[in-house]
Amino acid sequence: MSSRRLRVLVLCVALLVLVAGGGFWVAARPGTNSPVVDAPTGFAAPTTPTTEVDKSLAPNDPLPPVAPAERVAPAVSAAIAATGTTEVLVVFDAEISGTDGEKRAQVQAGIDSITESLPEGSWSVAGETPTDPTANLFIDARALEVLQERPGIRRVQSALHEFYPAEASDTEELSSELGVSANLATMGASTPVTGAWASGFKGAGKTIAVLDTGVQTDHPFLMNGTVQKTVGEACFASAFGYSTTCPGGVSMSVSEPSKVGAGAPCPVDIVIGTQKECIHGTHVAGIAVGGNGTGNSGIAPEASLISVQVFSYKYATNRITSTTGDIDDALQWLYNRRADFPGLTAVNLSLGDGLLYTGFCNASEASTYSKVQQLLDVGIVTVVAAGNESRINGVSAPACLQNVVTVSALTDGSGADLRAGYSNIGPQVNVFAPGTLTSSIPCDGIVALRGTSMATPAVSGAIAILRQGTVGATVALLEDTGGSVAGYAQPSVKLNNAIVGLPGPTGPVSGVASGSQVAVSWSAASPGSGTLSSYTVTAAPGGQTCTTSGLTCTVAGLDPAKSYVFTVVPTGSSGVGPGRSSSPVPMPNVPAAPTEYVPLNPVRLLDTRSISARATTIDGNDLGCGAVGQGLGSVRTLVVVGRGGVPSTGVDAVALNVTVVDPTSANYLKVYPEGSAPPNAANINFVAGQTIPNMVIAKVGVGGKIAIFNNSLSTQVVVDVVGWFPANPLSYEGINPERMLDTRTGGLTIDGSQSGTGPLIRQQTYLLPVTNRGSVPATGVGAVVLNLAVVNPTVGNFVSVFPGNSSFGGTASINFSAGQTISNMVITKVAPDGTIGIYNNAGNTQITVDVVGWFPTTSGFQSFAPQRFVDTRSPGPPSFGSATIDGQYQAIGPIPPGGSIDVVMTGRLNGNVPATGVGAVALNVTVVGSTAKNFLKLSPKGGAQTTVANLNFVAGDAISNMAIVKVGVGGKITIYNNAGWTPVVVDVVGYFPG
Repeated sequence: MSSRRLRVLVLCVALLVLVAGGGFWVAARPGTNSPVVDAPTGFAAPTTPTTEVDKSLAPNDPLPPVAPAERVAPAVSAAIAATGTTEVLVVFDAEISGTDGEKRAQVQAGIDSITESLPEGSWSVAGETPTDPTANLFIDARALEVLQERPGIRRVQSALHEFYPAEASDTEELSSELGVSANLATMGASTPVTGAWASGFKGAGKTIAVLDTGVQTDHPFLMNGTVQKTVGEACFASAFGYSTTCPGGVSMSVSEPSKVGAGAPCPVDIVIGTQKECIHGTHVAGIAVGGNGTGNSGIAPEASLISVQVFSYKYATNRITSTTGDIDDALQWLYNRRADFPGLTAVNLSLGDGLLYTGFCNASEASTYSKVQQLLDVGIVTVVAAGNESRINGVSAPACLQNVVTVSALTDGSGADLRAGYSNIGPQVNVFAPGTLTSSIPCDGIVALRGTSMATPAVSGAIAILRQGTVGATVALLEDTGGSVAGYAQPSVKLNNAIVGLPGPTGPVSGVASGSQVAVSWSAASPGSGTLSSYTVTAAPGGQTCTTSGLTCTVAGLDPAKSYVFTVVPTGSSGVGPGRSSSPVPMPNVPAAPTEYVPLNPVRLLDTRSISARATTIDGNDLGCGAVGQGLGSVRTLVVVGRGGVPSTGVDAVALNVTVVDPTSANYLKVYPEGSAPPNAANINFVAGQTIPNMVIAKVGVGGKIAIFNNSLSTQVVVDVVGWFPANPLSYEGINPERMLDTRTGGLTIDGSQSGTGPLIRQQTYLLPVTNRGSVPATGVGAVVLNLAVVNPTVGNFVSVFPGNSSFGGTASINFSAGQTISNMVITKVAPDGTIGIYNNAGNTQITVDVVGWFPTTSGFQSFAPQRFVDTRSPGPPSFGSATIDGQYQAIGPIPPGGSIDVVMTGRLNGNVPATGVGAVALNVTVVGSTAKNFLKLSPKGGAQTTVANLNFVAGDAISNMAIVKVGVGGKITIYNNAGWTPVVVDVVGYFPG
């Protein structure tokens, strides 16, 4: 067997360390939790290169045969002795070739041959058939005895061997180590990556898979504008003896396609020792692909990301843990799905088992070696952290494998580059990179962490850039173009040198579609130090290509009903240049973008509560990040586009249900477009301990986000999306909320009018002008969207809102009790003179009205004075139920606990909602005197019951909330009552076409 020389390689990156909150924050994993094996003394790192070996990323030595006594990992025998059975990975001899299907058949034949030799009842299959000669089995002592002696068995190893995030185990303050050299762009004598970026090499067209604790995929650092850099997600987390962190508690199958949200972070509120280890994957991903190539940035900011979550929580040791079985499943999944990710270049493993391996571990970690090798055979490199146990004669697993790129870490002082004291180094290491880097963490954070975990994704990003510039490039190219490192003869990476002389990017790329093909054009690229020979155009999605020596090329075989992005890559005698992409080119039959409101089945986008409160979101992002704090410094921003059915572009506003849970004080929230100042308007008012929702239509701001401002102390917040409005001025115009009425003395409005007018008295109707004020135009307004709030009313009461040329029609827009401050969203038609009517039924009531948007008369939304469609109460005292428009759903009695009613919304006699052409209805739902603390859910008939509540209340409450509900089978909606006996009232104020 040839030995890999100790070839240490330094990568310098242009990452600016950000100072936040008065200093740096460094998370550290307590050393007492690491399975540490003390390193022997007496090893000295060589100062000159050892024996030359092949420096490419091609396969190294194959798995060596072992004697029967060495075939079984000690952990397997120990586990069987302790529990009687265990899960193992059996690596065996087999000739595997052909297509993936043929490989599986050959592997299955090998597995069948092995299991036929085992005693009946001594084994069972634990996993799916892979494409490499490995069997995943549960076995007992009888099976183990046979396997140990059976010819052709290479290794029987535990599938439950454990691995941990490879963060440094010291707690030294980052600022004291950095001193005056906080800017990692200098890194002593090393050359930064900014030159590569300036030449157009940022990893475009390449993809890095991060196998880690999961990633917050909508983190601003991991977004390209409003589009996520993440193109694939998966989760493989053990459930045997662990609490799996996969969505729904179920690991994926290796044959399943990517699932949105599967690669979300493990619960960010799991604290191990003094730190939250589930932040690890988001930080690692940011180093690889985060940012945009300016300021603080990841190495390959234009590369794509695959997030694979491989960590579970182990109660017995109180830490998050990955296993050999989960890592192998993840590697197999990447191999299986590689056609879905044609740019996949590197797999990042910033993890280790903490044990000492002084040589290569191909035999002891045979199953992972085999998985890595099949990826390497198709050009995908696996990059692994050396570990942080301060050893000078070896590394941890799986960094000890011979077919991976093993990464050690540098200190971050000025001057010469030095190995970080925590970093392992041994004969398996072939790369050094900076070990203290600033990157993303969940909940939109940016911090500096240290460890070989941080150095490893820097190398993964460098490989992506290298492969962008030179197809099939290897680590040898980085070595051969490197410089010197203090104390070593081995090179430091000068990434600029590795790409010097390559062609530059083309000029702007455009395309013209015709039928099933697109003619793509561009202007010439710089030839670099050689001459240009050709350009290759690649379509995404699909991967169709064409090649030419000219400046135009036609890509054929496209789907006439899709849009495509085309990337042009120049090739010359000096190598391959960076690609340049077009804007999306729609094909002739691409469906027109929606022009009216698009209703959705409600899904959750934000839940600040902890995982222990059973919090969930649609994609695992914006989950468990803690209560929204007080004031401008604690404004919570939320990405609302590209999630839950809302597209990434073309969105003007979103329809949300916003719920506060267990606030610590009487308070209010403001919801408004990100990038705008908080308005003089509140969306939801509440008291301490209350759980209360309100519907909000919020204009989308910078980065596809909304902002949530909490006025006092702290508040848990839940946000559910129920629909979206396209950026079509003929459909809906969302605005930053503007106050149109404040009856209180000293109240402020957008224009100074309708302020301090005094409370509405019993049975008073107040006519409020809403057009030609603020952002609402004088003409062309059909309806307005309002947030209506009552402040300190003198009696329990209700207020009704309707067009100014109508009168009170027996419906309520908001219900309240004496002294309460409460708000509700209202959609109301505007009278021809631009007014709306506000009717106060009893007592004296102070009122504020904020406009959040308006529907033009050209909109498809049809608004009208409120019409009662449901009133389950009996007429007369004590219920005082009222008649519905047609007598249906009237006096039918309260909805029972766990019960539901299906309500026809279309084609009702005397109603204004037609029988056909209706997509969603806008309504006000009210509960009056439920017998229990409870919630209601409204959903389209025939759809899956949503996890989203539209209305929360306590026993005896009379409370309302606006809802926009998609219409389901038979023109119906379903109203579900969770607990208690609940009288319900529904008033419809309009409908959206569909």
